[in-house]
Amino acid sequence: MRKFWLDIDDGSVIIDLNGLDHMNNTGSSETTMLLLRAKRCLYASKVTGLGFEEDSSFAYSGNLLYRKTKKKPKQIVLAGTLSIVPGQQTPYQNYEALLYLIEGKKLAMRYSPHGSTYDAINGTIMTARTYVLDGELTKLTKGELKAGVLECGFEFRAYSPWHTFAELTDTGSVGQGSEVSLADKLYGPLGTSMDITLTARGAVTAPCCRVVVGGTTVGELYAPELTLAQNDKLRWNTDPAERLVTKNGVDVLDMVDLSRNAFPLLPSGAKLVFGSSGGEVMTGQVRGAAKFKAFYRSV
Repeated sequence: MRKFWLDIDDGSVIIDLNGLDHMNNTGSSETTMLLLRAKRCLYASKVTGLGFEEDSSFAYSGNLLYRKTKKKPKQIVLAGTLSIVPGQQTPYQNYEALLYLIEGKKLAMRYSPHGSTYDAINGTIMTARTYVLDGELTKLTKGELKAGVLECGFEFRAYSPWHTFAELTDTGSVGQGSEVSLADKLYGPLGTSMDITLTARGAVTAPCCRVVVGGTTVGELYAPELTLAQNDKLRWNTDPAERLVTKNGVDVLDMVDLSRNAFPLLPSGAKLVFGSSGGEVMTGQVRGAAKFKAFYRSV
């Protein structure tokens, strides 16, 4: 049976929407109390929007044949009913607690097509594949109580496609000519974004990292005028919703050669090669750690 969770602030709070006990929380004691009162009180049902839809046009080309003249994917919108039942407090109080928990927060929906199990020892959701959808709650109606249940219509509008996560915990020390294979990472049919942080192991000049597939460079981070000192951190995020390059948290995008496709989506079988294909030389070494998002058209 499919299941849903509401993710707040990148997993700092995870609200179960299946009427179960478990709710993760790494926040304040006040948040903990709100979650405890709402345990086993929230049910998402009649959820639509899990497939895909295109805004397409076709033109007749003769001989019973048509050609596509327009193709534009429509925004993913999850819609359904959130049923709030009484627990330690009334459904109206649980509704108010939910509004307090999500106000001004970064939100995502988690979805498991085949259900899940719960690891009570580690307090984590265990599932073969859970998909994540970044976006915002744009509608939450408030109806009247019916047989003690408050039914609220909701809409959740996505910023980007569904995705799954993978990690690269440590590249080891790498420099000019070093290669790091990403073949064992998750790859979605729409491509994979990468958020990698490179930590300087001493002085580094002209940092360069290429994404290579089958000997062909498909994207490249190259900053010819940039220098890094010991332990400086260079972050490169190719996520279409973010796309950033920072040094110690400060934007340095104006120092990056954007003509080299600095924000690629990684295809299957990609590897990272340190050092430029144009003859320039990256001096020094870095260590890297990365997170990946594999994007899917439909789940």
